[in-house]
Amino acid sequence: LLQKIGISRGDNIMQLNLLDIKNKVETLPWVRKANLRRSYFPNILQIDLQEREVKSIWQFENNFYPIDAEGNIIDSEYIPTTPLLLIVGEGAPENIKDLMLSIQDDPTVFNRIKVANFISKRRWNVILDNVENGLTIKLPEENIHEAWKKLLKLNETVGLLKRKLTIIDLRLKGKVIVRLNKTEVDSIQQLKEFEEQKI
Repeated sequence: LLQKIGISRGDNIMQLNLLDIKNKVETLPWVRKANLRRSYFPNILQIDLQEREVKSIWQFENNFYPIDAEGNIIDSEYIPTTPLLLIVGEGAPENIKDLMLSIQDDPTVFNRIKVANFISKRRWNVILDNVENGLTIKLPEENIHEAWKKLLKLNETVGLLKRKLTIIDLRLKGKVIVRLNKTEVDSIQQLKEFEEQKI
């Protein structure tokens, strides 16, 4: 911080350009906003900082970047200490804010989201529970919040997210398409064969 503002003890406080110092401070990777104030008797330059908070990690071309709530890349080394949402795809950081605003209605479901994949720079897939073989929810290009509310309603009424599914497709307005995982398909097939034998 001291290197960035370029002042030292003994400098004339009257000659400090607060706007210039503010702009310099706000170029630091972890600074979201800076407020400066000078006081006299004693001569003090007070700097109040709002720090950026990491909300997700962006994976792009085998590199990982911390992302704040506004979708800005924090240009600094960062080692997560708690699980964070992984976002993938070109253009994901610029569009993550709108997604996050649309899918936080139910904290329990939101906390199950492990990956958000920005598809073809236009829409999102979110993966629940497991990065490699979790439940994939395909969201539409527009009206994400409306589609997400429909998903939560179905989960509330029929326990949709408790079922053994691999895909829930919400891209078509007025329709919900689901795909069972293989073990569930096999168990249903076995049940049908058993019922046929009984007949």
